[in-house]
Amino acid sequence: MEFLSKQETPVKRILSPMALGLALGVQALPATAQDPAAAMSLRVSEEFGPYLVSPHSRPVYVMLTESTGGDRQPPLESCNASCRADWPPVRVEAAPQAADGVSAELLDTATWRGDTVLRYAGQPLFHFVRDAPGSAPAGQGIHSYGGFWTLVAPDGTPIQSDVIPDRAVDGPTGQ
Repeated sequence: MEFLSKQETPVKRILSPMALGLALGVQALPATAQDPAAAMSLRVSEEFGPYLVSPHSRPVYVMLTESTGGDRQPPLESCNASCRADWPPVRVEAAPQAADGVSAELLDTATWRGDTVLRYAGQPLFHFVRDAPGSAPAGQGIHSYGGFWTLVAPDGTPIQSDVIPDRAVDGPTGQ
């Protein structure tokens, strides 16, 4: 791109990455999405009440496999490559932090296939591919890949909804 200076001579100018991003309409990611050590937090909806949100500002889910309609395998094993494309495990690089309302005692990680996966109340956490940062949860109650997917309450229990059988939310599903 060429611009003319005050002396009418051609000058080549390179846009800074920030200026280029603004020119293209790209917005910076929220700090929580850029910082792998950002905190797990809570969001509240009228439909589901309080539920956990990952350091990436996206709702998190657990996979209920040890219940009616489940395949009885641990969630990380039940969720194959196709599943992980739709429901990627929440991966972190640093020790998880807990914001207000999130129990630090229930928050930990597990190593799985060389990645550090975030867990809450012993349950591996997953994102849903259709949930964008800051969006309303779109995956609550979906039955796929050998189990039901449900949001997580602050106490670590799966959040019940009309499409999930009552017996499916009896408690944590393990790892």
